Amino acid sequence: MGGYGLYVWGSFGVTALALLMELLALRGRRRRLEDEG
Repeated sequence: MGGYGLYVWGSFGVTALALLMELLALRGRRRRLEDEG
C-alpha cells in the first residue's frame, strides 16, 4: 500500500469499532425503552 497500510487499516479499524459501539448503544437504548413502556 505504498507505506500507507498502517494509516488505512488503522482508519478502517477505528471506523469498524465506532460502528460496533453505536450498534451496541442502540440495542441498549431500545431495550431500556421497551422496559419503560
